[in-house]
Amino acid sequence: MVIELGYEREASGGRLRDAWRSLRGVRPFAQVLCAGLLLAVAGSAPAPAAALTEVASHPLAEEADFAVLGDRLFVAASPAAGSEKPAAGSEKSEQAAPAAGSDKGVSGRATLTAYELPGGRRLWRAPYESSVEQFVTVQRGDGVVLVTGLLQGERYGTPTTVLDAATGQVKWTTPLRLTVSDDGRTGFVGGATVRALDLATGRDLWSAAFPADAAVRSVTSGRALVLTSTGEGQLRDGRTGAVLRTGAMLPAGVTPNLSTAIDGAIMVGYEDAAGSRRVAGFAADTLERRWERTLSDDDAPRFGACGRLVCTARPGGVVAVDPATGAQRWDVPGADTVFETGGVVVAARWPDRLAAIDPASGRTLVELDDWDTAMSGRDDAPLIGVYSKERGSKEKDSEEKVSETTSWLALIEPRGSALRHLGSVPHRVWDCVAGTRSVVCRAPGGQVRVWTYQE
Repeated sequence: MVIELGYEREASGGRLRDAWRSLRGVRPFAQVLCAGLLLAVAGSAPAPAAALTEVASHPLAEEADFAVLGDRLFVAASPAAGSEKPAAGSEKSEQAAPAAGSDKGVSGRATLTAYELPGGRRLWRAPYESSVEQFVTVQRGDGVVLVTGLLQGERYGTPTTVLDAATGQVKWTTPLRLTVSDDGRTGFVGGATVRALDLATGRDLWSAAFPADAAVRSVTSGRALVLTSTGEGQLRDGRTGAVLRTGAMLPAGVTPNLSTAIDGAIMVGYEDAAGSRRVAGFAADTLERRWERTLSDDDAPRFGACGRLVCTARPGGVVAVDPATGAQRWDVPGADTVFETGGVVVAARWPDRLAAIDPASGRTLVELDDWDTAMSGRDDAPLIGVYSKERGSKEKDSEEKVSETTSWLALIEPRGSALRHLGSVPHRVWDCVAGTRSVVCRAPGGQVRVWTYQE
């Protein structure tokens, strides 16, 4: 999903909870909507499916975060978190020794634990800079993992710790939040001085000073786009800083407030001197302006990629436009927002309508009204739907009755015309995301659980 309120794209592998939300302000509409789509208890249960097989269970505090990136599960914890208790059948993998030195120096700092998927074997545990057991983002680069934490106090900070992906060894840290190049080798930092850092070593590769803050983002082939306060765009080689192309992109003095890049096109939104919101499309290789559209005041949090198109709200619905030309391709009347997550294009209408749609035509493929979903934001992972229903109650003792819940899990595949039912579990689960041949969910009792399923 690319629905941004800031110019530097935020990797969506991680979620951050209340502390960070209050500091950032408005969250993307699509995330808020899907987080609030609780399941309807009426209606019949989903179709039966092959059973899920639980392979691991790990401690996860209520306020802590976890992220799934392909074949890795990353779990955050405070230094005071207790020792882990393996799930039945996973003792062997849980007892695997962590990387040498990976548990040292964790006092007073949050920790990040990496597990292998789909098996759930612990790989390493490492400290990262954060005063809470949360993270802003977890990103994977070329041989490294970047975890950006949150420091609270009179002034907040978002320091980044760079870890060796194989061992968890801390390679280097920076007090800055980084934008990672698409080839995973370079980190970019905006500001009055734009910098590029080598992710393997932390050394400075190049820097460029400007009279006022400049924004930077990763574009294709490891390159960086720098957008200055004068409205000039500079396309630079990510490793050397060499200027490959320049061009006037925005009026001087305006601040970009949303952006995305799709198929060789860059879209930048901004507010002009008269207060009107606009979005302009540019060629990613030449920075040539190709088109421009006016946005309504409500459009900013509803702007982003939807398949290979760009979606933005219009009065009474959502319109999808060609990123190369700005020409309208389709619209979804009645939708509040359309966005992409887990390779699936989703149309949503507050408070209880959700549907997977065809990214080429906008037509509805699968109704998802009764399915709870979590935003993974990754193109390489299917979207996971959860349907939970109480099964009634049973007597725990002579005076107390305990309700029971069953949760059914399903894959929502790109352009699929039906849900792929995976099976059920005998309790409520939520925040479910897909990993490599696995499903990872938050579960009652302060746990994150891992299941495998049949291909």
